[in-house]
Amino acid sequence: PYPTAFTDLLQRVTEAHQPGIPIGIVPGFGGYTTSTLFREKGITTYGYSSIPVNVTDAIRRHGLEERIFLRDFVNGIELYEDILEEFALSW
Repeated sequence: PYPTAFTDLLQRVTEAHQPGIPIGIVPGFGGYTTSTLFREKGITTYGYSSIPVNVTDAIRRHGLEERIFLRDFVNGIELYEDILEEFALSW
């Protein structure tokens, strides 16, 4: 299901860290996700990354030159920490 209380939490905390970044459904393009295994068992799963990746580096994803900026990694970890904290405090 979408939206849910959890996806609303993701949007709220993401907006606080990265104003203007939308959260929503994005179609997949032929890739595989282990979320499929959970969904088959009736467990709701969402794909979400707190670490921003620019277009140039997104093209390198899963290749030999996969990389992200250290600044984006650190900021993404801080965002993820805030998501986990709010989730723990609200449920």
